[in-house]
Amino acid sequence: MNSITIGMDPRITELFGRFPLEWHGVMVVLGLLSGLVLTAYLAKKSGTKIDDLVGPIFAAIIGGIIFSRVFHVVDQWETYSQNVSSIFNIWQGSSIVGVVVGAAIGGAIYAKIVGWSWTRLAKIADLAAPGSILGMAIGRIGCTINGDAYGTATGLPWGLTYTHINARSTTAPAPYVGHPTPVYEFIWDMLVLAVLLIFRKKLQPSGVSYLLYLSMYSLGRFMITFLRVNDPYLGALKQAQVITLLIMIICIPILIYLAKNREKYKNYT
Repeated sequence: MNSITIGMDPRITELFGRFPLEWHGVMVVLGLLSGLVLTAYLAKKSGTKIDDLVGPIFAAIIGGIIFSRVFHVVDQWETYSQNVSSIFNIWQGSSIVGVVVGAAIGGAIYAKIVGWSWTRLAKIADLAAPGSILGMAIGRIGCTINGDAYGTATGLPWGLTYTHINARSTTAPAPYVGHPTPVYEFIWDMLVLAVLLIFRKKLQPSGVSYLLYLSMYSLGRFMITFLRVNDPYLGALKQAQVITLLIMIICIPILIYLAKNREKYKNYT
């Protein structure tokens, strides 16, 4: 069976002889930094002060980290219930959908605490949307290397086979050729990024860019997750599908409303 073989060790080294440093972690950090650089660049072009970004973005990062781990632990509770202390080993797993939800909640909490209007928060969220999806795309490169998001079996020539003992997908029956779902998501994320950047000036009023980012990402992730090897969470749907479906149910009607009433809210941009 034709496939693409990945024999790369996902682990680079172990810090202090205990904490594994993996390519996935490196790509996540690189994605975060790249997203911050892009956000700062867009802020500068729009005349927004960098100081206005620090608070909400820091809150979004903290929220993303917390919810990323929480969603992962809930999804894999059968495993973590056997060793509750491992819940705090944040390097052992995360949920990118949790990052999306946690970042939104973190930013909203910050705005509430400091007394920002929702319009002011929406303007910052719009600036952060392209950087957010860019960071997520780069993070998926790490997933491709370590095989932690492998797909269902396929006979397609671009299917992936992992051969290194440290690859996460070696838990699947061998020999195993799976859909390259992280690659699919990378491609989709880059498409979302292109839409946000190309139509950036037309995506008005404030909040439309961020809502479009949430909606487009969720649609892609919902569809791609059909090809992911994950246990059902609610009926036939997997956890990521339940969450992204809820995101779309909330965001798409608001997005349509704002788009239809663009003139009404044009002074709020």
